[in-house]
Amino acid sequence: CYRGPRGAHHGFPLADFICDTRTRRCTRLPDRRLPILHPGNVCLVGTASGGFIVTDLHPTPGDQQAIQLMYNSASGVWKDRVVNYPPRDRPWGGNGVVVHQMMIWWVDLSYGLLADLAFDQLRRVVPGIHHDLRFIPLPDGCELPPGTADLDKCRCVGLRRDDLRYVQIHKRDGDPAVSMWTLDQLAGTWSFDCEASFKAIWNDEGYRATKLPPEVPTVA
Repeated sequence: CYRGPRGAHHGFPLADFICDTRTRRCTRLPDRRLPILHPGNVCLVGTASGGFIVTDLHPTPGDQQAIQLMYNSASGVWKDRVVNYPPRDRPWGGNGVVVHQMMIWWVDLSYGLLADLAFDQLRRVVPGIHHDLRFIPLPDGCELPPGTADLDKCRCVGLRRDDLRYVQIHKRDGDPAVSMWTLDQLAGTWSFDCEASFKAIWNDEGYRATKLPPEVPTVA
């Protein structure tokens, strides 16, 4: 998706493309009913049949509902459905999507995660869950105001084996440090894993052997 100014894009709207690395062919998907508001909310999910699903989330601040658009390669058409939007009065940051075992996690690095329960089995094993989207806030003390800039340089959400991890670079007593939490996906709670100060990292013999400068990095 083109991320530059709309004027430099000659007025054309954003569009979805699928690139097949095996055949080296690129295909533009059909236009959908709603435009792409934020490329970070669009994700690709493979299916057991060898096809794929593209899904995009359209939340509306101040509304309890959002629109989820879905394109299935088997049908070749876009469909949309109304889902609940738990954050309601807060806009969604759109910092990316994590897909694991047919479960979709939309990420807002200032606020938390939205899980699409339609792609997993939680609905069958957790009684009382009736909503399409489930909100899980970031660990205590990690929430930031909406629109905080450059969060992808100091925070990330990713997978390690079957665990969903949250990592952030922050200040501890004025000194830079990096911390990590693991999400209990069933309970929706975070457990603190570890914290390391960058001073300790820089003073480590292994780090000094790399001859890298004592600078706080950005999250990769």
